[in-house]
Amino acid sequence: MTSLAEQQLFGIRKCIIPLPFTGGNHQRHNAQRCVSHRNDTLVEQDTKLARNLEEYLIRHVGYKKELYTPDAQMVTAPLQTIWSTLLPHH
Repeated sequence: MTSLAEQQLFGIRKCIIPLPFTGGNHQRHNAQRCVSHRNDTLVEQDTKLARNLEEYLIRHVGYKKELYTPDAQMVTAPLQTIWSTLLPHH
């Protein structure tokens, strides 16, 4: 999910192909969340993978990344939480 979040930070749309047999199927659950909340695409890794990927690529021919300025608060808020937890207070 970290890689997906980093790509989201820079406004990159994703085509996500989760591994089908991960513990608890977490990759698929993360991918589904990105699809429903971030307008990304989920392509299942099954017998139709090649055809599904081809369809995705055809739909996105000529795609250009939108200009995007990351939200500084979205980046710094989690870091501030981590730092305040890990660093000793003076």
